[in-house]
Amino acid sequence: MSRLAPLIVDLEQPPEARWAGLAPHAAAVRELCATYLEDLGGLDEYGLALALFETQCVPAGTRAELDAVAALAGLPHAEVALANLYYDAMKVAFSGLLGCTAVAVETPAGPLHARNLDWHAPNDVLGRLTQLTELRRGDALVARTVGWPGFVGAFSGVAPGRFALSLNAVLSEEAPRLAPSIALLLRDVLERAPSFDAALERLAESEIASDCLLLLTGTAPGERVVIERTPTRYALRRSEGPLVVTNDYRALEGGGAAGLLGATACARFDRAAELAAGGLDPEAAFALLSDDAVRMAITVQQMAFRAATGEVWIGGERVPAPGSEPAPGG
Repeated sequence: MSRLAPLIVDLEQPPEARWAGLAPHAAAVRELCATYLEDLGGLDEYGLALALFETQCVPAGTRAELDAVAALAGLPHAEVALANLYYDAMKVAFSGLLGCTAVAVETPAGPLHARNLDWHAPNDVLGRLTQLTELRRGDALVARTVGWPGFVGAFSGVAPGRFALSLNAVLSEEAPRLAPSIALLLRDVLERAPSFDAALERLAESEIASDCLLLLTGTAPGERVVIERTPTRYALRRSEGPLVVTNDYRALEGGGAAGLLGATACARFDRAAELAAGGLDPEAAFALLSDDAVRMAITVQQMAFRAATGEVWIGGERVPAPGSEPAPGG
């Protein structure tokens, strides 16, 4: 299946049946899970903590979805669960492998939201296996996410007619908490939040397991905001011009990224802001994302969203919004 041909997940189906379309991609799920496990050093160190986290913080319906993915791939549930909770696990184990640069600008057709996902991935596994997923209720489109086979959460996505969102890594002085995974929260917000304002409230005020920076864009002028998060705190950052986010706090105190990501965060921020200063269309957005001072050696995905239309671009290729009307949140 081409990454531009979406995998359809029907939310009206019971959780254990929603991901049946993954069956032809079982080998990809196994390869991705093996990569995650290798990065984290195996299951032994995480087994008890993972079981506790799932019991306390992962809804029963999501656990059923993970069970189904594991069964389709012929893998233990714990391996698939750890792969889906990788962001929070990686923040506990090591903070230097996740990055990202994102930018949002006003356009006549509504805010344009573009981002690089920077993530250490051997053998280009995360770039090579990029998958567009469409969450539907029957025939009605609810949201589109850009991820990978077997990943049931979201790091990047658009709810047509409502908003688009993406996650960047950051590190604060707060310890991770026994609280919902940000990837699963983003998926739930894409499914259920009925508006930009409702999404903003949930993303800002929900307790989460670990730090992150969230870029949220809507459909109307002015609906662009960076939500700077720790597990318990938040600050909002807006801009009349281009709104850029890399891997450091600019409204909250006390944090940034480690290693190369931290060392390059300001330079990437400044270059992206410079390139976006005159406005962007999708073609110019991908030129920005590919600029030598913005794109990193660990960039694995490049994408853009326009919430007003539901359009998605992956690697510069446009995926038009389906003809059905956007489904309301709820």
